[in-house]
Order: sequence, then structure tokens, then C-alpha cells
Amino acid sequence: MGRVSILAAGLVLAVTACDPPDPPSRRGSVEELEPLTRYVDPFIGTGGHGHVYPGATVPFGMVQLSPDQGQSGWDWIAGYNWEDSIVVGFSHTHLSGTGASDYGDIRLMPTVGDLKTAPGSPENTSSGYASRFEHRSEEARAGFQQFLSENPNSELAGHSQYWLGETYYVTQKYPEALAAFQKAVSQYPQSRKLPDALLKVGYCNYELGNYADARAVLTSVTEKFPESTAARLAGQRLDRMKAEGR
Repeated sequence: MGRVSILAAGLVLAVTACDPPDPPSRRGSVEELEPLTRYVDPFIGTGGHGHVYPGATVPFGMVQLSPDQGQSGWDWIAGYNWEDSIVVGFSHTHLSGTGASDYGDIRLMPTVGDLKTAPGSPENTSSGYASRFEHRSEEARAGFQQFLSENPNSELAGHSQYWLGETYYVTQKYPEALAAFQKAVSQYPQSRKLPDALLKVGYCNYELGNYADARAVLTSVTEKFPESTAARLAGQRLDRMKAEGR
């Protein structure tokens, strides 16, 4: 048995070694790969028996904020299933792709009117705090805009304004993205996203053909925030523009 395991491991290593990784010069920079995020669909795996939740998280993150639909069946192990149209709240912990349900802790549900302590029935959600929804209204951009309108002075407002710009940028709506990033720069100069917002102002100007403006903004990023990732990316774009004769 031990010989079989060693042989299998050797075959895996041999096959892997036959296909060496691309050299750094062929991998592309972060700025070149970033637009690929527009192809990501967070709802993949949320239907059928996928058991995937669509909520926000980061790799190995402590919090996985995502909607819950209050069902106990096999297809609702992650708390959400695409075929459903009812939401009972948004809890802060979820498991994705597992064969058994767990977590769903610290659930919150925004509501109006009289306080109700039970979700109600699927046939009559108005009898409780559950709510029906339509997939066509599931949109990240609306959430950013609503947060900004209701919390303009929050310490996270600058982040929200920046990410609002990103929702336009990754879908190549550069005029809208430029306006959103410029607003992030002018209205939230103390935000930690300021270097990134300035960088994206430069990127948007580049995509719109405003090369002089792009060069000026990107140069300011390298001068004002020389140790930041934004400055490194700005320098790469400036080098690219020089090579292109722009």
C-alpha cells in the first residue's frame, strides 16, 4: 500500500514538473488582470444541490455575511437557494459547499411596521418578518448607493464610494466610474482608499483617451504615496503609456 502511495505521488510530481509556471514577464500585472472580475458570478453554485452561499467574504475570513431563507431542506444547507424567493434575514456565518448545515449565527432582518418575532409562512410572509424578493433587484451597486445616501459621514463612506466606482469600472462604464472615483477623492480625502481612488481616476482617463490627465494623476499618485501599491501600479501604467507613445 505504501509503494502505491509513493508511486502515485511521484506521478503527480512528474506531471506537474512537465508544465512549468509562466515566467513573471508573461503573467501580467494586477492592473491587467483586474477587469476579469466582471466575469465573476457570485450566484454560481447557489441553485440545485450546489450548497453555495452568495454573500460577501474573504479567504479564511471570520465573517460570511449572506442571506438566509429559513428553509431546513437539503438544498438550503448554505442558507440560500436560487430557486427560492423568500428571505428571513442576513446572518454572519455560513458554510459553503458542505454536505450538512451549520452556523447561520447573528441573523439580522431589516423591517418596518409592527415588531414581529416569527418569520411567517411561505404562503403568507406578511404574517411575519420574512420578505419576498426578485432576483432582478439583487444588485450590489444599489446597496453602495443606499449606504452612501443614508450614512454620508460614516468612516466607511469613502470605501463605499470607491467600490461604487469599481462596479462601473469592471463593467467598462468609464465615464460613470471616473465621476465616482473623483467624488471619492474630493469628498473623502481622509479615506484609506484615497491612493486607490486616485489611481483609478488615472486609469479611467487613460481608457477615455484623456492621456494628459491620466499622466498627471498617475504621476501625483507616485509622488504623494510612494510606498503604496497604488504608486507601484501607477508607475507601471506610466511606463506602459511611455512605451505606447502616450
